[in-house]
Amino acid sequence: TIEQYKKNMNVYIEKNNILKSELAKYRPTPDIELVSLKPDGFIVSINEAESIAYINLTNKDHIYRGLTFSIYDSYQEIPKHGKGKGSIEVIEMMDTISKCRITEADLANPIMEKDIIANLVWDSDRKYTFCVAGNFSVTNDTPASMAGRDMIVNLIEGWGGEVTNNVSISTDFLVLGSEPSLPERKPSDTDMHEQQTPESIAYRNAENNNADYYEIRQEGKALGIPTFVRERFLYFIGYYQQANNPL
Repeated sequence: TIEQYKKNMNVYIEKNNILKSELAKYRPTPDIELVSLKPDGFIVSINEAESIAYINLTNKDHIYRGLTFSIYDSYQEIPKHGKGKGSIEVIEMMDTISKCRITEADLANPIMEKDIIANLVWDSDRKYTFCVAGNFSVTNDTPASMAGRDMIVNLIEGWGGEVTNNVSISTDFLVLGSEPSLPERKPSDTDMHEQQTPESIAYRNAENNNADYYEIRQEGKALGIPTFVRERFLYFIGYYQQANNPL
């Protein structure tokens, strides 16, 4: 019967949640203090007149043109909010150093030699797995949308990370946007689920996206996966300035 089915389903969901909680105890999750806040290199020298910085990463480190980094003071730990004193973009790789253009700088706290650099997604030794859920703004002045999510996904994949649509014990980081909105239902659409109209299909798809968002958020919390919102994610990859001021 339907009632028995619902009862069995609730039992299954409860057991599944208990299992996820147990798995979280043994999962080797990346410690956000050690992974998110881990430096990738440092500034070797600065050419302020040309807005150029040289870093200690080279061809052998598998960096590439267009890769961005946030810059942090050498005498302090990387802050948990991820906002640095500036950002750079790699424009030329060499055997001993690499050349970068400075994309953001703070006159009150200038970029110095030995300042550390970091990018949450990029790593010279491994590929991180990200789950991206929800809608995101393309810039600070635009409403959250799927286009913003595509931007986040493209950045992760472009920087060498892997993107999945679901959270699992192998997920390293969760980038969480805003809740997908449901289109307004008209009084005449009360039987929308039984109809096969473009409106009913769009509504069901929106409902599924909304349900997936909440499931991903809850599973990420249950598994203890480090979670980032748009602003914090962009800070940690040194792309905040470029994302909000596109050419």
